[in-house]
Amino acid sequence: MIKLKDELRISVQYFIKKMPWAYQDRIYYFHKFKKLLNLRQPKVFNEKVLYRKFVYGDYQI
Repeated sequence: MIKLKDELRISVQYFIKKMPWAYQDRIYYFHKFKKLLNLRQPKVFNEKVLYRKFVYGDYQI
C-alpha cells in the first residue's frame, strides 16, 4: 500500500512539473496556503508577487 502511494505521488509530481508555470503556481499556492489564489484583487504579499509574475512574465528586463 505504501509503495502505491509513493508511486502515485511521484506520478502526480511529474504531471505537475509538465504543466505551464501559471498552473503550477496556482497549485503550489493552494497546497501551501489552503485557499485559492486571488489575482483580481491581490491583498496578501504572496498574491501580489504572483500577480506581478503573471502580468510581466517570469522575469523583467
